Amino acid sequence: MKLEIYESPGRKTWDDIAATRFSTVYHQSRWLDVLSAASGLPTSRIIVDINGEASIGLPFCVRQLGPLRAVLSPPPGFGIEYLGPMIAGRMGEPRRRERNWIEAMERLLQWIGERYHPGLVYVRGAPFIRDVRPFIWRAYRVKPLYTYREDISLDAERLLAEFDKSVRSDILRSASKVEVRAGGRELLREIHAFVSARYRATKEKFGPSLSYLTSLYDALGPTRFQPIGVYTEKGLEGGAIVTFQGNEAAFWQGAVDPNHSRLPLTTHLIWQSIQLAKSRGCSRFELVGANTRRLVSFKSKFTFDLESFFEAALAKGPARLAFAAYRRLGG
Repeated sequence: MKLEIYESPGRKTWDDIAATRFSTVYHQSRWLDVLSAASGLPTSRIIVDINGEASIGLPFCVRQLGPLRAVLSPPPGFGIEYLGPMIAGRMGEPRRRERNWIEAMERLLQWIGERYHPGLVYVRGAPFIRDVRPFIWRAYRVKPLYTYREDISLDAERLLAEFDKSVRSDILRSASKVEVRAGGRELLREIHAFVSARYRATKEKFGPSLSYLTSLYDALGPTRFQPIGVYTEKGLEGGAIVTFQGNEAAFWQGAVDPNHSRLPLTTHLIWQSIQLAKSRGCSRFELVGANTRRLVSFKSKFTFDLESFFEAALAKGPARLAFAAYRRLGG
């Protein structure tokens, strides 16, 4: 196998990999451009060629944490659920794909160490990355994380029947009192306020700024980054952002007014997000938040499949303290 690693690929080369099913909306060039501008950190794009074909792409930011250099994929505070490597699907002939992946990733991790000499490397990979052995074998600390994902290709009635009885009841009994509508750039201000208030209630800070959200909307457009609002007779009482990538959609950020009507507004936001995703031809839907214990009792009622992804960290000496700080920042 012939391996070549290089930085700063042409935009088309990167976007061709980012258009495959083994990538996420966060891997899109436009999202990465906005991330770089909002963070003030250059976003490196690394490509691994296998036998002359662009096969793996890895985006990351390089950040100084005091005297230490950190390579972060993703950086904290920007609401990116996961980043890490994406795969073009061209990993060579089937009988060699496992070996090609292992060799390519071990070589890439070695290259990062030699190129940047980081005190901390942090990678949080998407659910389609199942083989984390290259990280383990290079002494990374690997930890499982979780998300909710579901096949939504069933018709709406059958899909609704899969939910917990309490969810079905909430949706049906209050349907006439609640309306969920897609909005545009102007709705983002209210969504940001709702989500920020929810974080303050738990003595946390919502990392993404309003300007970051509006820049994402301007760059990606509503076909990939759709704000939605939930309305009652009192007016707008909550909102969320639904992201789209290929045949997948995700309930990315959402919250309701702390003083909202005592109606199941978040339930309606999720249900109508699923309906919106189905109308746009999506067959998979993700409900993030499975790693936050206080949210699990609610989100598990939608009976989505629990899927794992991973975080891998290599922290040397004092960088272990930097990694702890990273986690507190919402990494």
